[in-house]
Amino acid sequence: MIKELRNQIREIDEKLLALLAERQTLAKQVGEIKFSQGLPIKDYSFEKNVLENTRRKAKELGLYEEMAE
Repeated sequence: MIKELRNQIREIDEKLLALLAERQTLAKQVGEIKFSQGLPIKDYSFEKNVLENTRRKAKELGLYEEMAE
């Protein structure tokens, strides 16, 4: 039973890492497009909005808000 649960946790961890890698790739593409168009790379208001939404969603799911960041 414990071994099965640990295997499920490991599988979820692998999926999370794959999703994070995909997110990083997309964010890099956004940065490249911004750079090519002469736009500022950092958009602090957008980043703030993303963090606020992430923290809110984490709280709704019963997760530590800091973990979601």
